[in-house]
Amino acid sequence: MFCVTKRSRRVFCIAVVILLTAAFAFLCVPCTAEAFSASLPSGYYDAAGAQGDWYFGEDYLDIEGAAELVAQLRAEYDFSASESDPVVIAVIDTGLNAENELFGQTENGTDVFFRDSEGNVVCYNALTGASGSLSDVSDGATGDYHGTHVAGILALLIRALGLDDVIKIMPIKAGTRSGSGNSFSERNVERAIDFALENGADVVNMSLGISESKNGSDAWKDIVTSDDSEKAVFVAAAGNYSDSSESDAFYPAASENVIGVMNYSHGAVGAEMYASSNYGSLYDVCAPGTSVISADGATGGYKQLTGTSMASPIAAFAVALLRVRCEAQGTEATAEQLKEMFLLTFRDTADYRGEDYPLLSLAGVLEADFAFDGEGNCYLASAASDGIVFSTQSVTLGRGREVTFSSSSEYTDTGATYVWSYSADGVNMSAEGQEVTVVMDVSEKEDIAVTLRIYAPDGTLLATRVGYLATEYLVPTAANSLLTMSLRADEDGTVQLASGRTLVLGVDTLRYADPQTEVMWYVNGARTSSEPTFAFYAEEGGYYEIYVTVNGEKIGETVRVSAEGEPAGTGLSDGEIAGITVGAAAAAGGCVAAGFALRRRARARRKSGDGESAA
Repeated sequence: MFCVTKRSRRVFCIAVVILLTAAFAFLCVPCTAEAFSASLPSGYYDAAGAQGDWYFGEDYLDIEGAAELVAQLRAEYDFSASESDPVVIAVIDTGLNAENELFGQTENGTDVFFRDSEGNVVCYNALTGASGSLSDVSDGATGDYHGTHVAGILALLIRALGLDDVIKIMPIKAGTRSGSGNSFSERNVERAIDFALENGADVVNMSLGISESKNGSDAWKDIVTSDDSEKAVFVAAAGNYSDSSESDAFYPAASENVIGVMNYSHGAVGAEMYASSNYGSLYDVCAPGTSVISADGATGGYKQLTGTSMASPIAAFAVALLRVRCEAQGTEATAEQLKEMFLLTFRDTADYRGEDYPLLSLAGVLEADFAFDGEGNCYLASAASDGIVFSTQSVTLGRGREVTFSSSSEYTDTGATYVWSYSADGVNMSAEGQEVTVVMDVSEKEDIAVTLRIYAPDGTLLATRVGYLATEYLVPTAANSLLTMSLRADEDGTVQLASGRTLVLGVDTLRYADPQTEVMWYVNGARTSSEPTFAFYAEEGGYYEIYVTVNGEKIGETVRVSAEGEPAGTGLSDGEIAGITVGAAAAAGGCVAAGFALRRRARARRKSGDGESAA
């Protein structure tokens, strides 16, 4: 990374049903690892090893997997639009030495440079005004040949994915060696931007910038204007001072008109922020930038460099790849929309100093499913996961509990509205938010369908997800159940049962229990009834003790009854006794008269359609 001074401004295609088609696909589409390996010069593998650079691995950019996805895309869609009018990445840097084999030009017909109708490379030297020849943009960074290395990373990725026919490089020299570093003036960078936009650049990479604390004016903050960002997508390095953007922002990477790129390395547990990389909320994505092997402008061979300068062209390539995909699939997207789409493609993050930073994903670029609302705002049309997550997998009947619904859908753009709804026990619930918490109290044993609808700001329905929350029977125990009675006990705890009266007893949790739950009522030690509720009346006066067991466990205290006796024929019938339900639990001492109703009346009330529920 270079600072300016204060004075400066899956398998590539799927086998088809007949052998002829399969053979044709094999001949026309490059195949797996050998395809992208063959597209790179042998000298690169001599320098990087047989598997390529570290970030080629499947735990990072997964270059082989990306090559297979590109091959699938070529097999399914027409790339002719991009072939006749390539996607152009302008590289505003210190120039480049084009003799390196990565840039091709003659090797196997490979050429990564953008050319005009007469075959001249479209290039520009902002320091001198010269253009039209690669000699005009020779790398002026004689210390590290920075521009050659940055452009070489782009050439490497273009060739690795076999895209040299649809993605091209426009080299622009805007900086040169100054003392022990490289220097870029505001004026030269502005000229470089103007040339890039006037000559058809779709993406502009800027591995350069300055910290806010070193900037004597706002010029570097505004060097990429809103008008510029409407014409091309700008990508810039975040800087290498280990600074937070909140304390000392690095421009132009921190500009809202630019995609700011941080540097990650390969750690013991995968991708991790490199120690020297600037970081913070004003930057957008992390890409590989540590010990990256690319073209050496001094020797014509290869060398390693580290910094956000190396990460930035990888992100710029990803944006160009997304543009190619859009053109092949017939998706019309402005530069602003393309930037918005790119920022939705990230699939993973790296934790750094307590914050999560998104990691660039080529698979995300090639597979994300996009949608646009009526105002042109971009959203993911489908999520990478099932979309709904519950804080619990089931709800127990009769025991209201908090349940959190959250969406794992990757609708990361602001403005989307999340609307949840479900219906249980005749109650309809609706709530808004990417995460909501509700108290669910249900009494019916059936799974609950929870629906999530995601809307764009203009009301366009983007996605619908349905998740199912199971319900479980309550298992009554002495700890969670109460014995209920229809009559109050006196001060010494005895229920006085007058002649002709009936004492109705129950267990409050049985209405939520499995129907196969074992219930047994005992009167004076003798088994008397196995119904959920028990209606007791005495044909003879006397003293009675009543208790109940559920699944063999005694619930509540023994109920003592002093009865006057019942004349024959005045008690409730067997059918009526079995149908009584009690509406409230006993208070301390077990003696609350809460009233009761006949179940047959409750059923009739439900059938009446007046909206009431049974007690």
